[in-house]
Amino acid sequence: MLIGENGIKVIGENFTEMIPKEIISDIGVYDDMILIFLIGYKSYFIPTRYLTRENKEQFINKLMALK
Repeated sequence: MLIGENGIKVIGENFTEMIPKEIISDIGVYDDMILIFLIGYKSYFIPTRYLTRENKEQFINKLMALK
């Protein structure tokens, strides 16, 4: 996952998807996960168990800059 100023690029094993920041409706931050809600019925679940506290904070700050 790459976070840029125009949106998020999700890179999987067999796919790449660009998510423009205009379709991100909300970002939920919880102790063990981050949820990125898109307009409509789609969302992305990001587990945070392998992130250090510093990495998690940096990741959240980059996401919140998109809102």
